[in-house]
Amino acid sequence: MIHAYENNLNHKGENHYKSKLSKTRVSAIKRLLRINPNVNKYSLAKKVGVTNGVIYQIINNTTWKHVS
Repeated sequence: MIHAYENNLNHKGENHYKSKLSKTRVSAIKRLLRINPNVNKYSLAKKVGVTNGVIYQIINNTTWKHVS
């Protein structure tokens, strides 16, 4: 882990090879959730092509912390 960190091998966000979202998409999701916190998370997840777990991780700041 130290080697990866020192050599910039830790890819996060849209640079990660498994990422399905971009920074702009996550920013839009966060903005939508701030404006309307009662939005249906399941339909939002289906609309953007991720699982509802990803939406909850974005809400709880366990992923995509670096995007405001």
